[in-house]
Amino acid sequence: MSKVMLSLELPEESVRCLEQLPGGAAAALNELVASVVEGMSDPAGWQRDWLERVFAARAWVDRLEPDPMAPGRLRPRAPDDASDWPSDEATVPMRGRTPER
Repeated sequence: MSKVMLSLELPEESVRCLEQLPGGAAAALNELVASVVEGMSDPAGWQRDWLERVFAARAWVDRLEPDPMAPGRLRPRAPDDASDWPSDEATVPMRGRTPER
């Protein structure tokens, strides 16, 4: 599996909170990402309910397709099928707060 390096800009207070969790901020963010992936992949998992609460707009569900390698699970559609995806969703503010500059 290939990996992608991401750079995040978070409020200092948020990082201090994340650092209190086991493994620190990086481990906490990795766990959150794993929960998001599981919630998108498994419609019956507890993470799906959490995702639907956090991301009220359900447009992301329309961007999934059945995973032929894992019956009952979903996966993101291929990039060539993603032409209808909004391009501005890459920047989502943290619950209405803007990072300090």
